[in-house]
Amino acid sequence: IGILTRADVYERRHLLRMVYGLQLAADPALAAQVDVRFVFCRLYKDDQRVLVPLEILAHGDVIVLDGCEENLNGGKTHTFFTAVAELYADAPYDYVMKADDDILIRVAALVASLGAMPREDMYYGATIPCNSMDPGRGYMSGMGYALSWDLVQWVA
Repeated sequence: IGILTRADVYERRHLLRMVYGLQLAADPALAAQVDVRFVFCRLYKDDQRVLVPLEILAHGDVIVLDGCEENLNGGKTHTFFTAVAELYADAPYDYVMKADDDILIRVAALVASLGAMPREDMYYGATIPCNSMDPGRGYMSGMGYALSWDLVQWVA
């Protein structure tokens, strides 16, 4: 699960670390299946250049993307999927999920629902609100969605 966030929101990341950490600790099988990473673009401020590397050393769960902007249309999602395809090419995941930092994922329910899904050519999610069943309208947006590994590679 890649949680797209901003470098400045340290407190939110710490809260989410606790929330997801407790969910994973409650079920050791989940911890073996799910990795949570916090994803943001370049470090622009001096304090970020000091604090974020310390956070990476302490937690090891941050991915800093290069070549994207911290705005809605700055390419962060595409850059995230490209980076994941490169970083984990030797040990690919079944699915990669993009999530915003203002949603709560019930990890056990997510894993259970993905268990029955195909491992190829799979998009899981929809826009909020989803007013249309037309698959060509409004997809690849929203607060959270997952792609099978082959689609992650294709997007990259």
